[in-house]
Amino acid sequence: MNWIPDLLTASRLLLAALIVALGVARGRDAVAMALILAMVAWISDNLDGFMARRIPNRQPSWLGRHEFAVDVVFTWATLAFILLAGFLPWWLGIAYTLLALIVAALVQRKPITIIFLRVIDVTAVLLVLWFYRELGLLLIAFLLTLAAVQWPRLSRDSVTWARTVWGLVRDFLRGRNSVP
Repeated sequence: MNWIPDLLTASRLLLAALIVALGVARGRDAVAMALILAMVAWISDNLDGFMARRIPNRQPSWLGRHEFAVDVVFTWATLAFILLAGFLPWWLGIAYTLLALIVAALVQRKPITIIFLRVIDVTAVLLVLWFYRELGLLLIAFLLTLAAVQWPRLSRDSVTWARTVWGLVRDFLRGRNSVP
C-alpha cells in the first residue's frame, strides 16, 4: 500500500505526456479527451496526498518529495495543449513561461509558483467554457465536487497561501528583499 501514492503521482507524468501528444496529433479535436485526462490527473492528485497522509510512519519517497514538481510539469503540459490546439498564440505561452521562470528563480517561494499554475488552470477552464459550453459546465461541476470533498484542507491551505503571498507583496512594496 505504501507504493500507491507514488504510483498515482507518477501517473500524472504519463497523463501530462498524453495531453501534449493529443495536442500535437489532434489539436482542438482532442479537447474532450484532454479534459478527461486532466480530470483523472486531478483525482489522482487528491488521492495521492490523501493516501500518503494516512499511511502510519510513512517516510516520503523521492517521488513524494518531488510531487509539487510533477504538478508543475502537468500544468505546463496543459499550457502546451492550449498552445498546440491553437487556443492561444505561441508567443504568449513562451512569454508567460519565461516570466514564470524568472519570477520563480528570483522569489523562490512555492505560493508564487502556485499563482502561475492557477493562471494556467483558470485559462484552461475559461477556454473550455467559452468554446465547449457543455464540457465547461461538466468541468465546473467536477471542480466544485473536488472543492467540496477537499474543503477542510482547501480552506486551511488557502488562508496560509494567501498570508504568505500577502507577506511577500508587503515586503516588496516596503523595499525589503524577502528572497532567501
